[in-house]
Amino acid sequence: MNTLASLITPPPVSVTIGAEHVSFVAGSIGDPRIEPAYVSLDRQPGRDGQVVAIGDRAKQIRGRTASRIVSLRPFEHSRVSHPEAALVLLRHLFSSIDCTFKLLKPETTVVLPEEFEPEDRTLLASILETAGAGKISSIPSGAAHLVGLGLAPETRSEWLVVDCGASATRGLLLDGRGATVQRKILPG
Repeated sequence: MNTLASLITPPPVSVTIGAEHVSFVAGSIGDPRIEPAYVSLDRQPGRDGQVVAIGDRAKQIRGRTASRIVSLRPFEHSRVSHPEAALVLLRHLFSSIDCTFKLLKPETTVVLPEEFEPEDRTLLASILETAGAGKISSIPSGAAHLVGLGLAPETRSEWLVVDCGASATRGLLLDGRGATVQRKILPG
């Protein structure tokens, strides 16, 4: 049975940003939706910026359409390369959230490549808010991989410490006294 809170509160969202794909998960056990990070726009005068295709379809038609149709990759070289395309793609993903009234925006965790520059992080946060994200927190992709491998705090007194280096990502799970509970190393 749905409570009032479940009707107006969207599930938390996780977004993983990559150059080729964007992974989007709504809810703690939702199935990930993986979209190719492509957006096709019509640049014909009078139709400038009209969305032609998003995701798989935009990737398929890239280079196979009239010259006025451009297929853009919103995220390239660890930066937001096309903010307009990033907004279109993220709005498309946020519109898929199943929530009856959508009065509140979902808490959003963003997984970013470690190389993302601070100004691109700020720009991405602004784009996410416009696209439909509520409170936004970000974690580096190395930390997300460690959590995915089971290195995650189970109580509020535990801490996850991550060092994302050039040759490896090291993670330590520490207890409240600072003693190592678990250690993982992912090659670079």
